[in-house]
Amino acid sequence: MSTSFAPGALAARGIAGVALVLLCPFLVLAAPRGDTVAVVGGPARTMPEMARIVAGAGGDILRAGAADNVIIARSGEPGYVLRLYAEGAWLVLDPIVATLCGADLPPRHRPPTQAARATPPS
Repeated sequence: MSTSFAPGALAARGIAGVALVLLCPFLVLAAPRGDTVAVVGGPARTMPEMARIVAGAGGDILRAGAADNVIIARSGEPGYVLRLYAEGAWLVLDPIVATLCGADLPPRHRPPTQAARATPPS
């Protein structure tokens, strides 16, 4: 008995396999290594929702990220990362990796600083 697959199904499996191979090194490097983590929620998450995720998992908020759906938090309790996922986090990353993605930059919705608003000399 032979098993046959539709060409579209084989292509989809091949693309998924390549994506997995390409993402695995990133996921290994991005895995949290300490008590401090970057918590990433869905794109529609607000900062209060992210704070609830961290609080629900028993963590402490350290600072906000570049977007409302990113927050840097800490907990020394075992199982913290799993609790973050259970509370609704999409990703839990090493904060160094999140910094490379812009998580420590000022949020886009903040007004520019006074210096940035100053008009250049004529």
